[in-house]
Formats: sequence, C-alpha cells, structure tokens
Amino acid sequence: MGGLGSGGHNRVHNGCVEEHRRIDAVKLQKEGVLKDGWAGTWTWSSSDGEKNYVQLFGAEDHIRLKYKFRRNGGPWQPVEETIGINWSERNFGGAQAYLNCPRCGARARYLYGADTRFLCRSCCRLAYASSTESQSDRSFRKVRKLRASIGAGQGLEDLIPARPKYMRKARYQKIVRRIEQGEREVMDEFLIIMRRFEGAVSKKGFWS
Repeated sequence: MGGLGSGGHNRVHNGCVEEHRRIDAVKLQKEGVLKDGWAGTWTWSSSDGEKNYVQLFGAEDHIRLKYKFRRNGGPWQPVEETIGINWSERNFGGAQAYLNCPRCGARARYLYGADTRFLCRSCCRLAYASSTESQSDRSFRKVRKLRASIGAGQGLEDLIPARPKYMRKARYQKIVRRIEQGEREVMDEFLIIMRRFEGAVSKKGFWS
C-alpha cells in the first residue's frame, strides 16, 4: 500500500489545484466524519495501479490523519497530522465546518496534499488552472492526465504502453482514443500559434 506521492505523477512543487488530492470540509461534514469517535480510511489507486490510503479519525473539533509520504520515488515517511475544525453559523440555521490550515491557521474549505502536509491553497502556492493556462495549456494538461492514468510517458512522442492488468479493455481503449484526439488538438493549436508568430515576424521583424 502506498500513500501521498506514490504513482509518480503527483507533483511536489507549485502547480494547479486540479493536480492535487484535497480534503473537503463540506464532504467531511456531509458524510458524518466530524463526530467524536469516527474512524475510516480514504483510498485511491495511482496511475501504476498501486493502492494508496490515508487513515482518518474524526471529532467535532478536529480530524487526525495518518499516512505515508514519499518524494520523487524516494523512501516512505510516516506522517501524522491533526487539523482543527472551525464552525461558522449559517444565516438560515445550522453550522458549516471549515478546516484550519496547519501552517498559517487560515480557515478554508479545502486543504491540498501538494507536499508532505495538507495545507491551504495559499500555503501550497497553487493556482487555478483556468486562471493561468491558455487553451493549448489546458489541452496538454488533459493529455498528460490521461497518459498518467495508464502509466504512459508525459511527452507527446512517448509510446502508449500496453493495457495495465488492472484496467478493463473498454476503459483502456477509450482513454487511448481520448489521448490521440487530445494530441491532435494540441498539435493543431501549436501550428496556429506558429503561423501567428511567423506572420508577426515577417511583418515587423523579429526585434521590432
């Protein structure tokens, strides 16, 4: 069993919120986790088929996480983190739970697993993909995500590997088709950009 950082595709430096796993206070509250004595496990499969997990212990005023972390395929490190819960009264009755960032103490709905600890977006220095990417960037990011899901290399010229044993044939074929379509879109957008660049240079000169 693995943990955060397994699978090879989790980034440990600045990036976008869409690239990282997160804890959602609203979901925790909805599923009854924020009660004294609650215990459970959060599991997922990484791109190489490895099973990963985070042990979660709930209470009304905090949650406690136990998991393993590794950076760039290095040795696993045990991590245990306690995260405070802040409650805010709603206008129409009841209360809404928020997570307290373990580093800065800020109240947040989401904490992101961008490195060893789950922290708020500001402490992780993460941006929203929609605010930083062009259309070609978004297309390329989608292709990279699809490639990672079947253990393929991230380059457009990297060969697509055989179907992973854990993946159903129909799903694998669907992902491959989406990769091929996405790569065609990326190349089309790249050619459009190059034509615009060549036109600008021919009209104004490179250093104008």
